[in-house]
Amino acid sequence: MKKGLALWLLAFAGVLFASSATGTIAANPAAPPATAPEGDPENHEAMLAVCTSCHGAAMFSAEPRGWARWTDVFARMTRHGMEANQDQIDRVVTYFLENLTVVNVNNSSADELSVALGVDEPVSAAIVVRRKHRKFTDLAELAAFPGVDAALVARRAARIRF
Repeated sequence: MKKGLALWLLAFAGVLFASSATGTIAANPAAPPATAPEGDPENHEAMLAVCTSCHGAAMFSAEPRGWARWTDVFARMTRHGMEANQDQIDRVVTYFLENLTVVNVNNSSADELSVALGVDEPVSAAIVVRRKHRKFTDLAELAAFPGVDAALVARRAARIRF
């Protein structure tokens, strides 16, 4: 886990556990599943367990948002009684970054880029350095960048901004 993202997770976990009676929650079996997820299927299961206990996935899966907006949503849900254990928190955060977060290649943090674009830390750092000198302008330019998976960029194209 990246340092900045890990620090955010710790802060988020503190908010969750401060409001949590049990530290765990069961999924609502009547909730509809989210659309075909990317990444670890256990992240999808954790998202369903935590995020659909009160409402269906359609309430949040239809509208990708920037990471700052998701952070606000998580804080609001925590105030409304959302509960999760640490593993669930880690998995939900990863799920949202991989599947539901809009990322701007020219101004998102290296941590966000790393997860949202499926690249390792050195590649996300290189993207940040490159954009300081010359902004990225399109998907083809991003897909051609060393260390970036062009197929993954194509799958996530609707959520990548410049």
